[in-house]
Amino acid sequence: MMYKNNDFKVNGVIYLVQLPFWTPLIPPQGIAKIKSYLQSNGYRVKTSDLNVDYEVKSTYESLLKIIRDIVPKEKWGNFYDNIHEIIKYSLLLVLNEPDYEKAHPILKKIFNYYYLVELTKEDSARIISLLTEYFTYLENSIVSQILNDEEISVLGLSLHSGNLGSGLYVLKRIKQEKPYIKTVIGGSIFMGELRNNTPDFNRFYNKADKLIDYYIIGSGESSFLHLLKNRFSSTERVIISDPAKEAVLGFGIKPDLDDFDIKKYPYIASYVSQSCPNKCSFCNERTFMGEYIERDINRVVDEIEHNSKLYQKNMIFMLDVLMNNYITQFSKGLIQRGLNIFFDGYIRVSDQLNNSDQTQLWREAGFYRARLGIESGSQKILDLINKNITVEQIYNSLKGLAGKGIKTTTYLVIGHPGETDNDFKETLDLLTRSQEYIWQAEPHLFRYFYTGQSDSETWAKSRIPLYTDEELDILFFQTYNLDLLPTRTTSLERIWRMMEHIEMKGIVNPFSVYDKFKADERWSGLHENSVPSVVEMDEISKVTYGSNKMKDTVSTRLEFEDNFLF
Repeated sequence: MMYKNNDFKVNGVIYLVQLPFWTPLIPPQGIAKIKSYLQSNGYRVKTSDLNVDYEVKSTYESLLKIIRDIVPKEKWGNFYDNIHEIIKYSLLLVLNEPDYEKAHPILKKIFNYYYLVELTKEDSARIISLLTEYFTYLENSIVSQILNDEEISVLGLSLHSGNLGSGLYVLKRIKQEKPYIKTVIGGSIFMGELRNNTPDFNRFYNKADKLIDYYIIGSGESSFLHLLKNRFSSTERVIISDPAKEAVLGFGIKPDLDDFDIKKYPYIASYVSQSCPNKCSFCNERTFMGEYIERDINRVVDEIEHNSKLYQKNMIFMLDVLMNNYITQFSKGLIQRGLNIFFDGYIRVSDQLNNSDQTQLWREAGFYRARLGIESGSQKILDLINKNITVEQIYNSLKGLAGKGIKTTTYLVIGHPGETDNDFKETLDLLTRSQEYIWQAEPHLFRYFYTGQSDSETWAKSRIPLYTDEELDILFFQTYNLDLLPTRTTSLERIWRMMEHIEMKGIVNPFSVYDKFKADERWSGLHENSVPSVVEMDEISKVTYGSNKMKDTVSTRLEFEDNFLF
């Protein structure tokens, strides 16, 4: 059915959507904050997150099964790390290249790059068939919904690496049928693959010219309002927000979560700060989000107290890049209120993590899981990365947290330029020495971005493109190897060795319910004062909120985490 090209409806509904595939640990905060801000200015807004649909779960599980069938287990590495990239490129391939004979060689190259395996035509056919069915799901769900809702005048999509193909499909269909609907996109994809003024961004901009009316790079509250107030008359289609101004504005906005089924998310979210005080070589947070600033701690504690009661949730995911600057004051605030909550978040290796009085305070406040970017066990690599920490500080930080029973997740970067086999061995040695203090060890391959990382310019002269111009017409994104050591093959082999080493040391890398139980069982066996296991968390939730008020919160959370880790 075709629709007439009407003028923009200034009083229509603004529809903000989070498309698959994106891990729904928390309700999508970005679109929830934009909704809240626009509604406070008199606009009608609704939000949606398709990632909680079980059709999405089914597609994801089926794709995982296919990939596990294709890739030998010894080459899985950190299996879920590569899945995001496979999903991104596979969706774009199926969307932009309907000819299977042309699609197969490209998909074969993608799998060889990420897994060093040879993809057969039969394997390609299975993946292409599955994702073709997935686009049918999008057609019958979100596309049909938008086309049948005459009030929607603006469609806003939050785009990330894993949902770009989904977003382009939806945008294409909406512009085919209702070209008068204004389309606005934002999201974290502009921090990495689509940084402004890079060849990839310029290519994407030209390819998607007729699908996307406006781009908002950075936090979108005030930029979106500006577009609406000017009735989309701006000739500037790429709007770059001011991180400092948006941060101050965002600090005063409470996300509107009314459209989301909160029980389907394991956490509710909070945050104290924006950006990061550090400048690690591989990271792009500081260049994208601007200077580090903080909110008032008392206000944050007020919000957590209110939201935990309102949504009957006691698991809080802290969105901050790092919690070090505020965690002690924050913990005191939680204890003074007598809040029975648990919080999970990122913290930097430092001497304060080995301060028994401080870590005890954090533990009493509910610090449940500490996520640490330790990156390497080689001092040489830590110095190259500009981490400004020592290997001994890493060990002591892990020991200090684990000594209070706090779960520790360690993130490592494998294959950073300059990493030798001896550097890698030192990392394995650190994991061995720290094994009793590590709940989870998660290695990631080093990734180079065209720009945005602290050392991007240093590495630029060594970049080698993977895809041809013809392939880029389909995939949009270039992937670069660096003509530096270690080679890509060596880096993959190291991550395989690390996963084998981790497993041999008894450290579980938990991505399923069963693995979480195993990891918690191991942790409680190592640490008598360990934080509650996932089973015990269920009982705590029932005591806190009453068994009649809460439907097996943790059981729901576990089922969800098991099924939606993408």
